[in-house]
Amino acid sequence: MALIDKAQAAWERITTDQTQLNAAEIVTLQQAVNALELGLVKTEFYIQQATNNDVKEVLTDLRDDFLVGHIQKATQILDKAGIPYMTLNARTRIESMTQAPTVFTNEEVLLDTVFCIQATLTGLQAGAVAAVRGDVRDFFITARDDCFKVWRNIGMTAVKVMPDVIPPRMSGVHA
Repeated sequence: MALIDKAQAAWERITTDQTQLNAAEIVTLQQAVNALELGLVKTEFYIQQATNNDVKEVLTDLRDDFLVGHIQKATQILDKAGIPYMTLNARTRIESMTQAPTVFTNEEVLLDTVFCIQATLTGLQAGAVAAVRGDVRDFFITARDDCFKVWRNIGMTAVKVMPDVIPPRMSGVHA
């Protein structure tokens, strides 16, 4: 009977939804939420700062197609597992943001965004390596792939707006 019980317990572990996360998954998910929320606040600010329509468009795509959805997915995984995490209250910060006078050029906005996306890619890749649980691994791999696409789009805009400032390999255009 003990063998049958062990087999049944193993089968239940495989087929049931495990909400326990290991320490590496918890830390990388928490870091991803923080980085993505910070990116959302910065992107909203940069959308206000940008004067070039191409720059505004690529930043809007970054916000709508990447940041918002992946923040929701990461927080859902943490909430489902009952893991507390620090929130930057990005939505509240954005709503309270006033129209600031333009202090950044389009080039500065794009350059900072490219650097931040590169750091985000690194963190998402680390999360994919650390993840054991399937939904966590799927989150990191999907987010990393989507981030890479966004990086290339921002890079193409950067090369278009300021071709002499960002080397093509750094922009993701010739990666």
